[in-house]
Amino acid sequence: MPYRTEWVDPEKALEHNGVVIYVGYDEQEEDHALSYWFSVDKMGEYQFDVRDLATKGDSETPEGRWDILRRAIEAGELPAIKGYEPEDDEENSQPALA
Repeated sequence: MPYRTEWVDPEKALEHNGVVIYVGYDEQEEDHALSYWFSVDKMGEYQFDVRDLATKGDSETPEGRWDILRRAIEAGELPAIKGYEPEDDEENSQPALA
């Protein structure tokens, strides 16, 4: 039976100081949200594991992961993912952190 895949924007995990962090998804099961993986872009090309950030904390609870992400943004660690360049259009752009 034919089917159609429809793009749906990923869920925002956190927005802090103008930086948006999206929930990461399994590449094989695109509707399966991952607990520890997040992305700095909507397409999920620049996903990272929160446990691999230099900013450490309690990664076992959602609240702990959000705290790590907030502190990583404040420290300038995010969205500075190697190779990531913000889009020029307003909808997908992320502010550069100094």
